[in-house]
Amino acid sequence: MEIKEHVPWIASMLATAVAFVGVRYRSRLLNDAPLRHIAMTLLGICFALTSIVGLLGIFINKVAPL
Repeated sequence: MEIKEHVPWIASMLATAVAFVGVRYRSRLLNDAPLRHIAMTLLGICFALTSIVGLLGIFINKVAPL
């Protein structure tokens, strides 16, 4: 149950970090392929973590409803 609470915090922090890098280093992000690859990988990790937690939430609510 705690994973449903803590993992979205981590995902939101990673997404905020990517947004900060995107705003701060916009021109460098457009020209620098490794930086762009890292940013896209972090966003992919955020979406994967959020999807896994959402799926776990669905399974927990289906198996053990209130």
